[in-house]
Amino acid sequence: MGFESQEAEYLSGIKARLDSLAVDAVDIDAGSDGVAGSIDVFPATESSGRLRITAEDQAGDTIVGLVAGAMAAARTITLADPLADADVLMGKMAAVARTASADGTGTGTIADAGLLQFITVTSGNAAHIIVLPTPTPGSIVILANGGTGYELRSSAPGTVAINGGAESDAESAIAASTLVIAICKTSTAWAAIGLAGTTLAAVEAAAAA
Repeated sequence: MGFESQEAEYLSGIKARLDSLAVDAVDIDAGSDGVAGSIDVFPATESSGRLRITAEDQAGDTIVGLVAGAMAAARTITLADPLADADVLMGKMAAVARTASADGTGTGTIADAGLLQFITVTSGNAAHIIVLPTPTPGSIVILANGGTGYELRSSAPGTVAINGGAESDAESAIAASTLVIAICKTSTAWAAIGLAGTTLAAVEAAAAA
């Protein structure tokens, strides 16, 4: 056997060992502080893509853990194709507090934050405004307020309707102690219902004050 053949066989053997290598480590870091890292996982079929695991900048120098909780049996968890870039929420999500403001800006605006949000609304004046997030079809926003009502607006009142109403500065009056469920139907329309006590009714169509 020639030298080149021996070398090829030797390298092939190393590759086979590396391909079957099992990593036995207590802690693995990909990247370093200030240098982004990633982990690529390949499927069994050639040229069939890969799963890349990365991390975005966090609000502080913290660690976010991905933890598999105790399960009653072996499980396979599959992330189905969402058909577009999407946020995934599994399990619990804390309520977000918003305070209605005179023009809906600042604390009066609900941030874009996934498919489902529960908002606790505080208002010091029934004429103050809460603004819904940018419309993403299928997203749901639940709003619960206390003893003072508020006005509900879309993020673009002239073009994004609430219950069919869209015009400049259009808004829907929300009474005190009302649970509102707003569902985004399309990129230009929200449907909203309100529950006050045991009475369920459609939120009034948005209209200019």
